[in-house]
Amino acid sequence: FTDESKDNNGGALYINNEGDDNLLISGCNFNLNKAELGSAIYINSNETAKIEFSLFFDNISICTPEGGGTVYSNESMIDIKNVTFADNQLDNYSADNSAASIYSDNNSTINVINSILWNASTDIVVFFGIMNISFSDIYGGFDGEGNRNEAPLFSNSGNRDYRLTEGSHCIGTGVGGSNMGALGIGCDAISLAPIITSIIE
Repeated sequence: FTDESKDNNGGALYINNEGDDNLLISGCNFNLNKAELGSAIYINSNETAKIEFSLFFDNISICTPEGGGTVYSNESMIDIKNVTFADNQLDNYSADNSAASIYSDNNSTINVINSILWNASTDIVVFFGIMNISFSDIYGGFDGEGNRNEAPLFSNSGNRDYRLTEGSHCIGTGVGGSNMGALGIGCDAISLAPIITSIIE
């Protein structure tokens, strides 16, 4: 999902209402997308959405001046696992109420695990919502079991290579000794097979 732009919400994906319940987004890349809320994904009134093993980078939230969020949740529940957010940007933002990575609004619950949120600005905002984060690396830190606030040591972020180097503390420090983030270690090419589908219980 590259270089998509919306004047309001959901640069790449706008997911709305109960018809999209039990949505799974896996193995996807989102980059260079723009929107006011949810520069990559805006999820509204969705009971069960899962985002896993996906990469979000160079997305731009155009705040007014509050809001933002590469992933924005409104009255929804989202599980985020092994996802990397990096080099996402905020334009025209309020430092107190804008988020580069995840925004939880209006009774939303977002659960984050084994993920990396590393942008040069506020990563997370919780506004009348709930945010549970554990075993993740967050720029600026966030309270939760196993969380860190240390540079993840990407292989070459300048060339948008967000795999981990051998010395990264994100290796082996996730749940059960797993790695944090969406990608693997080293310089071998990694191919993600994108999936967007409904979850069959």
